[in-house]
Amino acid sequence: MRIAGLFVCVVSAVAFALPAAAPSPAFAADTSSLGGESNDQLSQDLRNIQNNLAAAQKDYDTAVTTLNTIATTITTLNGQITAQQAQITAQQAKITDYNTQIDAKKAQITQMDRDITNQNSDLDQRLRVMYETDNDNVLVVLLGSENITDFLSNLDMIQTINKSDQGLLTEMQQKLGALETAKKGLETIQTQLVSEETAMEQTQASLVTKKSQLATAEAAQKAIRDAAVDNIAAEEAASKQIEAELANRTGTGVYSGGVLSWPVQGPITCGFGPRINPITRLPENHPGIDIGVPYGTPVHAAADGVVITASWYGGYGNAVMIDHGVDSSGKDIVTLYGHNQSLAVSVGQHVTRGQVISYAGSTGESTGPHVHFGVYVNGTAVNPMNYL
Repeated sequence: MRIAGLFVCVVSAVAFALPAAAPSPAFAADTSSLGGESNDQLSQDLRNIQNNLAAAQKDYDTAVTTLNTIATTITTLNGQITAQQAQITAQQAKITDYNTQIDAKKAQITQMDRDITNQNSDLDQRLRVMYETDNDNVLVVLLGSENITDFLSNLDMIQTINKSDQGLLTEMQQKLGALETAKKGLETIQTQLVSEETAMEQTQASLVTKKSQLATAEAAQKAIRDAAVDNIAAEEAASKQIEAELANRTGTGVYSGGVLSWPVQGPITCGFGPRINPITRLPENHPGIDIGVPYGTPVHAAADGVVITASWYGGYGNAVMIDHGVDSSGKDIVTLYGHNQSLAVSVGQHVTRGQVISYAGSTGESTGPHVHFGVYVNGTAVNPMNYL
């Protein structure tokens, strides 16, 4: 996942429809050099800048919202994963219970089969006796009674045996019915077991999907934050290197005075100074301002001076540095223009205010086209807004 134009302060790569011309006279060194431009035009230029700033802030807020959306997604997925894991635990408990019931049912059926087999054996013997002892034999027994008492006794015995036979048959029928009921109960539990196992497989598959989505969201979140951390570290390292180099050099010219011209027209997408980065939640120090412009936008020198750097410069990518000389108080003024797509000047070249020195890009530690503009006074980064 990529948030378009995210770098250091979540710079938005907004392609503003602004002319790629020399800086507006509104940013010239003094009002005498405006060439007669009206106050109405100056007011319009100011309104354009304010509108661009508002647009940049909107895109900045969108980038932060995107990261917050990812965080919300992660929270939601974690909740769903926890719920599904609990659901799987409950399903496993049901499956275990069903298996226990099935084992008990099978044991019950086995015992019933055994009882029925034994009773069936007894019944078979009795049926054979009944078959072999026909009604004539029963009559012989009764007529062979010695007296009425013996006759009644023999008759009672025959009736008892008959009742016993009927009882055996009835009991056998009951046991066979109970066996059939037990088998149907076993089939019902086995069907429930299969259903629960299928449901658990579906839950497990959903859980795998949720975990994959979570990993993707966490990777996107980490990528955004890591990129921001890397950008911050790279620019801070480059700034310290610049300050160290500039602190040991002496300006070779005289600063022409007045305010600096804007290198490009566009919104300030990241200001100067310390802040808590809303992406990384870490403190950072931005040693310049970032101005959002499209790829290839001409970048102009902020004042007359001599090019002292025109090459790849660490986290700033293709960079240009111009020494504007020493001002009346003895302070050497240097400007830096970073992340250029290409360069139009070389070291040692004299440039004038408004001259095209490079073309905006996204080289170095940057994920969107913009111009990093820095101002250094005696080797120390200062807020460019105080000089524009």
